[in-house]
Amino acid sequence: MLRDLSDAYTKDHAGKGGTSNAKSSMLGMVGLSQQIESYWSGFAPLIRVGFPLRLFGRVKAIMLRRASLQGGRMITAIVRYKLPPQIDYAACREHFHKIAPNFREVTGLISKHFIWSESGWAGGVYQWERIEDAKAFYTGPWLDGIIQRYGMKPQIDLFEVFAVTDNTRGMVELFKETVASK
Repeated sequence: MLRDLSDAYTKDHAGKGGTSNAKSSMLGMVGLSQQIESYWSGFAPLIRVGFPLRLFGRVKAIMLRRASLQGGRMITAIVRYKLPPQIDYAACREHFHKIAPNFREVTGLISKHFIWSESGWAGGVYQWERIEDAKAFYTGPWLDGIIQRYGMKPQIDLFEVFAVTDNTRGMVELFKETVASK
């Protein structure tokens, strides 16, 4: 498959400076990406496919990642709760804007999307470095606060992440299977 991608890249750039320029450009990028040891949110060094892919007119890169050396797996959590009648769209939005900065220091949290639906449900979509961090967070004071504010235990679904397509960074990340999950 990589050879096919490499050939496609070379063919695509053959008219833009010749085949040799495309191949040397690609080889230069492979060499550069192999020299860079990069870490991302606690994950082990990247294994990169070091040539750009032309998809939809943009240059993209594909990266393969191993789980962290501690054996963790990247996790996405979807947390939902039914809003009580007194919390409308404006009140929910205002509360989310107020508490969003507090999540910057949460251990293991990569990102959180604060979500609301016209159906009266709200919550968050969380990206975690490790399942242990997620499970620790969803107990204790956080859970007590959710129950107090919304009058119910939240629905929490945890998912292991196999791949991420990030169009803002022009990246596709493919996560290798961990020993623990085999």
